[in-house]
Amino acid sequence: MKQWIFSFLVFALAISCSEKKSNSDINQLYRSDSLHFSMMYPKQWEVIKKPTESNTFLFIEKKTTDTQSFQKNMVCWVEEMPIPISDSIYFQASMTQLKISNPTLQIQPFNPIQLGKQYFSHFTYQTKLADSINYEIAVFCCVVGKNGYNFYCTSPLNQLSYLAYYKEIISTFTPI
Repeated sequence: MKQWIFSFLVFALAISCSEKKSNSDINQLYRSDSLHFSMMYPKQWEVIKKPTESNTFLFIEKKTTDTQSFQKNMVCWVEEMPIPISDSIYFQASMTQLKISNPTLQIQPFNPIQLGKQYFSHFTYQTKLADSINYEIAVFCCVVGKNGYNFYCTSPLNQLSYLAYYKEIISTFTPI
């Protein structure tokens, strides 16, 4: 009997460890037929379109208190290109464009990673914003057909949990 209970506990532990846990608060759907993609975002966030650019928008955590100093956020924009190009060329162009406008910027490139069903090239850089706090910007890029998708994710410096959360959101990205 003890062996059966032990075997059952080992089996139950193996099942629970192998199940992918999803963050249940990422349950709101953003879909844009004109930008050719959809993705899920957290229910406590909102989507703000940039009025002057129909291809740029912001996913941002709603402010819950006046003392909240940081709101998780992702800026997303889609570039429609005249011809399809490879992810690697698009990735290099993204970094080069930043370096031209910010020559002293220290960009850290990484190998492509799979988030959900899509592969993303990505890099990070550090910056100091108007509030004089140092932030890390993680950038994820991918190309689908003639569209280049860019996600700029802001985190307070050395806050790795934010990056994991952003990756979980981006993993819901689906080209349409």
